[in-house]
Amino acid sequence: MDKEEMYDEIQRLKGTISAYDKEKQLMKTHLTKLEKELVKKDKALDETLTLSATAYGPPSVISEKTQKSVTSSVVVLNLRQKCHKYEKMIKEKDSEINSLKASTKSTRLQELEIMAETYYEEIKRLTDLLENQNNWYGV
Repeated sequence: MDKEEMYDEIQRLKGTISAYDKEKQLMKTHLTKLEKELVKKDKALDETLTLSATAYGPPSVISEKTQKSVTSSVVVLNLRQKCHKYEKMIKEKDSEINSLKASTKSTRLQELEIMAETYYEEIKRLTDLLENQNNWYGV
């Protein structure tokens, strides 16, 4: 390949990259829009389930099919609430684990500092003992 062909290939690849970047940006925008729509629909569903669970009155007034529907809706709502609660608990436990890991590192550092200090004191004690013995024997 000569320089002109390489240059043309580079320009073509740059154009392809640019097209992919634009497509990626469009996809991100579309994804964000869909996520917002999903959140809105989840909220609407939760509200509908809550309203339907409370609006039908006593079980003797509503049909068996409606009662099963309301019961299953309430179960779904309760399960979603539990799911959110457990997700929150998991996040809290993860943060606690991370803090304990950090604490373990600092604890290990403190242990090493204490060991170093203890060794220093022992060396000092043995040095003093050796000097006393040397003075005792007159060396």
